Amino acid sequence: MARIQSALDRLDRVAEKSKTTSIDWGKLSTMKDQIPMQWQWDEAKQKAVDKSKEMAKEVDAKAHENPWVFVAVAAVFSLIFGFFMGRKSK
Repeated sequence: MARIQSALDRLDRVAEKSKTTSIDWGKLSTMKDQIPMQWQWDEAKQKAVDKSKEMAKEVDAKAHENPWVFVAVAAVFSLIFGFFMGRKSK
């Protein structure tokens, strides 16, 4: 956040020296407000990755405890998928 403020201060100094009004300060302040949201998005994305890894480990452990349930589910899914894919459409 300090870097953003430093950059905005530097832009203020440059604008005062050149006496131009072409800088859209509203746009810069909007961009400043969006940066922390990106950091929050990155944090949420990392939490989702961590949670999915944790769930994958749990499923793997359950599959090792009772593999026949997973074999049966895969077989039923494959039969249903094969039935619908094998039907001829007219």
